[in-house]
Amino acid sequence: MGSSGATSNAAAVKAKLEAFVQSINFTTAGRSQSLGRDCLAAVAVGIRERTVDRQQQFDGRPLAPNRGRYRIRKATRGLPVGVGLRKQGRGDAGRMLSLVEVQGRQEVEPEVATMTFGKDDQSMEVAGWFTVGSHPHSGIRPSGAKNQAPRPFYAMDANLRAMVLDLCHKFVIDLISRY
Repeated sequence: MGSSGATSNAAAVKAKLEAFVQSINFTTAGRSQSLGRDCLAAVAVGIRERTVDRQQQFDGRPLAPNRGRYRIRKATRGLPVGVGLRKQGRGDAGRMLSLVEVQGRQEVEPEVATMTFGKDDQSMEVAGWFTVGSHPHSGIRPSGAKNQAPRPFYAMDANLRAMVLDLCHKFVIDLISRY
């Protein structure tokens, strides 16, 4: 085969690789949903585990304790920070940090996947109170609690970023193996 045959094969391979790369984005079908929704689902679980199970803010520091009468009411029920008082019989669905609320409202576009806390504006407001405590902050109305320290929780951290990169890496490897 002459050199022109090798050149045309290289050009064909390059074109196929470019088409393959262009076909991957957050709206591409993933394991259970789209790649973007799969990533957001994993991030939501990670935020919930970090906040409720490990009692940490997104920066790794411990969550500030509850204050005042609210702290006493929660302590008598054995509820940790982030697990709010709720009506009996509602189970996890009534909790501020239920997975449903952490997953919140999602939007997936080819190049960006976003997640906003809370299924509704009231849930989002409660999360704002939890985040800023008694301190007014960039348009979030303070909770009304006295001397409640902020507890920022709804953000990516290095571990969640690494997890999303790993998920995307495995996704691409799976696609290549099927190609």
